[in-house]
Amino acid sequence: MNLIYRAQFVKLLGYLSVAFFAAVFISGCGVEKKESDYQSHLDVAQSYFDSGQFRAAMIEARNALQKAPQNINAQLMLAKTFNQIGSYGQTVTLLEAVEDNKQTEYLITLSKAYLFRAKFRSAIELLEPNLSLFEGEKLLDAINILADCQVGIQQYVQAEKLYLKILQSNPSHAKARIGLAIVYKAQKRIDKYNEIIGDITDNPEKGIDEKVFLARIYTGDGEFEKAEALLSEVLPALPATDIMTPERVNVLTLMAEVLTRQGRMVEAQRYSQIVAEEFPSNDELRQKYQDAAKLFEDKDYAAAQKLLLEILQEAPQLEDANVLLGMTYLLQGDTKKADEIFESNIDFERVNDKVKQVVSMNSLKLNKPEAVYKQLNRFVDTIENDRLQSIYSLSAFALGKKVEAIAAINKAIEIAPQNERYYLIHARILAGNNFDDPEAAVNAMKKGLSILPANLVLSKSLVQFYLDLGRNAEAEKFVGELKKQHPKSVNSHLIDGFFHLRINDNNAALKGFRQAAKIDSKHVDAITGIALSYLRTGQWVEAEKYYLTLIELIPAVEAVYIQYLYVKDKLGKKAEAEKFLLTLLEKDGINLNLFKVLARVGVADKNAPTIELLLERLKKYIEPDSSVIDNKINIGVYQGASIGLADIYYQNGNMNQARSTITRALDYGDSPRLQVILFRVEVEMKNFDAAKKIAEGMIEKDNAVAQMLFGELAHRQGDKTLALDHYRDSWQLRKTDVIAGRIHQYLKENDGDEARDFEQEWLRALPNSIAALMHASISLITQANYVEAIELLEKLLKISPEDVTALNNIAWSYNELGDKKALEFAKKAASLAPENPDVLDTYGWILYKQGNIEEAIKVLESAVKLSPNNSVIKAHLEEVKQRR
Repeated sequence: MNLIYRAQFVKLLGYLSVAFFAAVFISGCGVEKKESDYQSHLDVAQSYFDSGQFRAAMIEARNALQKAPQNINAQLMLAKTFNQIGSYGQTVTLLEAVEDNKQTEYLITLSKAYLFRAKFRSAIELLEPNLSLFEGEKLLDAINILADCQVGIQQYVQAEKLYLKILQSNPSHAKARIGLAIVYKAQKRIDKYNEIIGDITDNPEKGIDEKVFLARIYTGDGEFEKAEALLSEVLPALPATDIMTPERVNVLTLMAEVLTRQGRMVEAQRYSQIVAEEFPSNDELRQKYQDAAKLFEDKDYAAAQKLLLEILQEAPQLEDANVLLGMTYLLQGDTKKADEIFESNIDFERVNDKVKQVVSMNSLKLNKPEAVYKQLNRFVDTIENDRLQSIYSLSAFALGKKVEAIAAINKAIEIAPQNERYYLIHARILAGNNFDDPEAAVNAMKKGLSILPANLVLSKSLVQFYLDLGRNAEAEKFVGELKKQHPKSVNSHLIDGFFHLRINDNNAALKGFRQAAKIDSKHVDAITGIALSYLRTGQWVEAEKYYLTLIELIPAVEAVYIQYLYVKDKLGKKAEAEKFLLTLLEKDGINLNLFKVLARVGVADKNAPTIELLLERLKKYIEPDSSVIDNKINIGVYQGASIGLADIYYQNGNMNQARSTITRALDYGDSPRLQVILFRVEVEMKNFDAAKKIAEGMIEKDNAVAQMLFGELAHRQGDKTLALDHYRDSWQLRKTDVIAGRIHQYLKENDGDEARDFEQEWLRALPNSIAALMHASISLITQANYVEAIELLEKLLKISPEDVTALNNIAWSYNELGDKKALEFAKKAASLAPENPDVLDTYGWILYKQGNIEEAIKVLESAVKLSPNNSVIKAHLEEVKQRR
């Protein structure tokens, strides 16, 4: 990546932006003027500017600004000098702060800076509404900048019209002729291109711009002697300046390239050295950036990050370095830090589509659709990147801008009609936030299927959509038509299997998947469907065979190992399966997904020896102190399994082994989760001083967790008042259900009113907290405030529809109000928890209250059998029997 030559338009016109050189290497040193009249400073500055003494011109312009900070002429003098030395970013910063200026000099100076900063749209938006202010040669200059910007955004038709307009007024306008040649080449209008090149070549009075342009063409065509001859004419004709301008850097660099291509390395080095001597730190910065890029490619993100921060300390405006720095944070999982860097340092006008995609997707993941919408809105009409159009569509839809969302996703489909995902996005948008227009969604998916017949993703989504709407007959009809139209398509039979699997017709599903496997015996979806069908029908031996096939086909998928272990467990051969998978792990090197499955099984079974074996295995693939991302993943998995192992030892009372396990894991890097477990081990061993040190060490890392630990320590030492204070401090720092639960428990033990007050505080902070809703509703029920309790429980059940306790409590509350809705909730709770005596007691009592005495007795008798010593349930049963 070249640190000097920025901006996409530079590649088209052959100019160079050296914006950051001025920012890094130019200081305000020099002879200090003391004239009281700012105009005298401006006059001197202009004189220096005209003679190419740009350092002195900047000093005098700044002196003028000190005396008249808001004077537009002083600002323009400094900005024009910045432009001459390639410091376009400083021009933009300086002149954008000027409010509503319509001077033609201001408009030209700022629009030129925009052009060479690749902020093409900003230049167009600045100049187009103000063209009427220009006349003569200045009008032609403004039109030429507009045309160059149209080239920058690849609007070649508009650019051609503008260049031709210039040439009608001035047929010898060099920049317009060069621009027109670029347009014709981009449009592949070779005859027109050759005609212009011929005119430029034959012109005996061609200027510097035309000679440099031709030299580039000759270089590209391998005519190095012609290129060298032209550049040899250009170099002595360039104006002498005290700071190397982009124009001179351009010519010197091109000459070095021409000589290098001829094998004249010593001469080429001389020209390269001139540039290097002018900017002595540039080579070092460029090398650092290349080193950082190489580290990034090697996935050593932490090392790349360190180097990029060094570069940006010296040259903070380097966009490439900022982009790469943001990427290092993003790929290490720190999406918020990446977003901060992107937001502060990336100009969407200047970066390519790939960067726009990364930044926008990160913003969407952080639930910031307004940022994405704002970033892309200016460009959406001309974006030819389907992914960006789809991202914009999602952001617009999230903000309720449905018309814009539909227009953008249609554009994405137009650009990439083979992308199945865009039809699904289109369907989602058309259906609306509440899916109130299902027909529109169906039609969108059908449109996709007309372009991508029997597409698996679209077909499956359409079937799923029909089933979710309860339109099973339409789903079945669609599947039948699909099989009829595409009898030899593996996808049509997969959809057949999927449909029948969804409606729990497992034998028909098996038939469909088997048919798909006949067409493609190694198709993963077909084999998965067969295995799942056998699993659902309890044909364990057959299921095992197909899961073994899947292990061969997709060894990186965790679910395959989990289901294989489930099947083997049903066959009474779980130990055999674990032994087989351990052997497989040994053969396959490091299969992290298999490792994680085996570790979870070991934790679930409290099988410490197996986890120890796994950890020893994984240690072979970990390099201590390495920041390479793959190694960091290995370390993360190792530490995660160590937490499970330590917990087993902790629960079994083996504190020394728990501590040893944690200490080993911490050797590979700090982990707050491990530190918390180590803290609890030390507390359990009554090593309170050691526990306190761990808590103190957490203050800077995560003070909310630190305060929670201090609370636990105080609790274990018997100081409940101090414990509550620390828990409250933790709650103020971070609102979580865990810490709220501890505060609530303390308050409930001591003061019921204060506990109820805290429940409201808890709900205000975490309005969707199931725990808070549950506690608050129970308090209301105990106060016989059933109406408000029902409101909270209904909200809870929207979040967690199968929460048995909530169903039971809402049933009881409705019953107390005499509302017949009580029965449906009680019945659902009983179906979900048929072995829970309290739930059955509620269900039985409500059946009785609603007149179904015989059924009530059956249910209550079941409850008594489950809890024979429960006097309340017994009393209910006796009362119901008496009312027979």
